[in-house]
Amino acid sequence: MKKFLIVFSTILLFSNISYSMPREQLYRLMSKAQNEVAFYAIEYYCSNEDPGLDMDAGEAQKVFFSKPCKCAIKSGEQSDDVIAQYILEQCDL
Repeated sequence: MKKFLIVFSTILLFSNISYSMPREQLYRLMSKAQNEVAFYAIEYYCSNEDPGLDMDAGEAQKVFFSKPCKCAIKSGEQSDDVIAQYILEQCDL
């Protein structure tokens, strides 16, 4: 039993499971961006996000995103690239 627990804990420790947002959800966020600056910012800052919800809840997932990802999404709401860049700079990105 002791060997089994050691082997099992070793497998769990070294398993390479990555938790991130599915690509289709990321593409959906990127498609809502109204400027090119935000499009690439969302791709960069939100690609490794894991909202932690099993279902695709859209707006509810944004609550669980990190600050850089939220700022990138907020900059995507602007139609002007300069304003989007200003929003990203205000967030220290």
